[in-house]
Order: sequence, then C-alpha cells, then structure tokens
Amino acid sequence: MSQTGSLVVVSGTGYAPGSQVSVRFNGLVVTTVTATSTGAFSTTVVVPATAPLGVCSLTADGTASGGSGLIETGWLPLTG
Repeated sequence: MSQTGSLVVVSGTGYAPGSQVSVRFNGLVVTTVTATSTGAFSTTVVVPATAPLGVCSLTADGTASGGSGLIETGWLPLTG
C-alpha cells in the first residue's frame, strides 16, 4: 500500500533496446524513459497528490523487442 506523495519504483522488460517507454499513473503520463540495451527499464515516480484513494493503475507502454506494442500494467492500493 502507498500514500499520495510517496515514491514508487516501476520496472519492466521485453522492450526494444533504446526505445521509449511511457509510464502512466491512472492513464496520465508521469514520465518517459529509455529502455536499456537489454530492453529493460526502471524508474521511480511520485504518487500524485491528486490521486484518488483506492486502487490505482500503473502502466508502461512502448515497443516490444519484436516490433509490436507492449503494455504492462500493475495495481497500486492507495490509503491516503
């Protein structure tokens, strides 16, 4: 569980090396990162102060190593 203003690490694999990965919190882009030479990424985001309490989504989307789209989604419970 997290609270607004807290830091959350978001990571993923399977992206095309050097490709851009957009990280979204409840559908809004909070950062864009570049996948490493192995197709991985890791970044830290701040839970927005305006985030609603309850379960929120964290989504990373970009291009997979094979050229198709890749979307990874996780869920983050917020307690306030």
